[in-house]
Amino acid sequence: MIKLGKKVLVSDPSYEKGTWCTGIVENVKEGNYITEVVYCKDPHPFFYNRVVELKAILEGVDKESLNWEITEADIGVDSGQCGIYDYEAVKDIIGTGEPDEKDTFYGQACQCTDAIEQYKELNGYGVVSRSGIGDGNYDLYIAKQGDQVVGIKVVYIVEE
Repeated sequence: MIKLGKKVLVSDPSYEKGTWCTGIVENVKEGNYITEVVYCKDPHPFFYNRVVELKAILEGVDKESLNWEITEADIGVDSGQCGIYDYEAVKDIIGTGEPDEKDTFYGQACQCTDAIEQYKELNGYGVVSRSGIGDGNYDLYIAKQGDQVVGIKVVYIVEE
């Protein structure tokens, strides 16, 4: 579970704040969010068990009842991973460091996406996952209750 505030950043953890291909979600309902990934079940060896979606849903919300809507954000990935983060918690540290530096934001994010787990929560204020088929551009979706966002997801692979 992670804690998100009113503003959320969706980004490759190697990007600095303000990079054109990141997403900002505003009017988020503050609270604890349950994170999860969906894995691909396609038996093809290239796709099997890759991350299809990364989600963060407000605790207590029935995830089956959510109506997801696509946003205009074009989420870019160059490090093979992407995450959903509380904006205030990461605004000054996102994109800092190298993959092997365990005391930097980017280094910590890289530790979350190894070949076995493929995703993990990051310091209570974000979640990072491998990005399905790797580098590229992905769609960002939100779900609302009333006028507040209670669900955020990145879709990496569209299964048929």
